[in-house]
Amino acid sequence: MTPVWIKFIPLLFVLEWPVICLFAAWTSGWRVLAREYRFNARFEGKCFRFVTGKMGHANYGGSMTLGVNSEGMLMCVNFFLRLGHPPLFIRWEDLEAKIERYFWIERVVFSFKKFPGIRFAISKGLAMKMKDEPGARLLAGLFQISNQEKS
Repeated sequence: MTPVWIKFIPLLFVLEWPVICLFAAWTSGWRVLAREYRFNARFEGKCFRFVTGKMGHANYGGSMTLGVNSEGMLMCVNFFLRLGHPPLFIRWEDLEAKIERYFWIERVVFSFKKFPGIRFAISKGLAMKMKDEPGARLLAGLFQISNQEKS
């Protein structure tokens, strides 16, 4: 005979998931960024789907879509994490980027000029792919500086 509490596991999951999504949005800084950068229009540009990014204490492993165009960068999470995470569009002039080493891995870390305490990190490999897209001048400039420093 199955214990009664086992029957409540699906219900517990359904009730717990919104709390997890909202907590991630709160601890990562996404909620704060959404006040300024919420994006509801159709995005025109190159999108990179199922990518990983880290913001604050939240690691969005393989659940993000990042897009680039001449005006800025789009940040979205997949449908299952969308609660508390509206799509964001950050103009290039509101971003700063630098290459950092995290243990043995190089990554690109973005900071937001209007919200300096919030940082968003992606792999250097992803940033290299994004920099080749028209309009990703911030990333292209970042890698030019990085190459000059190595010379």
